[in-house]
Amino acid sequence: MRMHSLRLRWTLCAGVIVICAGCQTSVVSSRLQADGEKAIRDLVAATEAAVVNRDMKQYLRYFDPRGAHVLPNRAIDYGIADRKGGFPPGYAVTMRIERVEVSRSGEMGYAFGDYRQTRPDPQSGTLNHYTGKWMSVFRKQPDGSWGAIADTYNVDTATP
Repeated sequence: MRMHSLRLRWTLCAGVIVICAGCQTSVVSSRLQADGEKAIRDLVAATEAAVVNRDMKQYLRYFDPRGAHVLPNRAIDYGIADRKGGFPPGYAVTMRIERVEVSRSGEMGYAFGDYRQTRPDPQSGTLNHYTGKWMSVFRKQPDGSWGAIADTYNVDTATP
């Protein structure tokens, strides 16, 4: 009887340890997800600010250096080397976030929303206004920052 009682106690202890470990993992995972979501939201805000401040170096921090750009009417390209020029006169963008989700590991996430953009026509220089939707997939970088590994958007309307 005593052996049975001892075995029962050990079984209960082991069960409590397993449950507590699971709770700890869940708490850590939730924290990683929340930290990742905040980092992605902050990155989007910093990118908008970079456009306002005409700071291309800060703007390029949005992207993983090897990220894919899946843009309308263009071939898919990778990296940021060809994006090191300045912003054209009159260029502006605002991005509203609809949703951000981060993996349980806190290593990858995505965000999407809608945007408003003003940019000059390449031929005439006339400023055109666009609205549309955007989506980016992010990965945590080796330095702890986040970067878009895939970025795309579509245009709803163009008005003269």
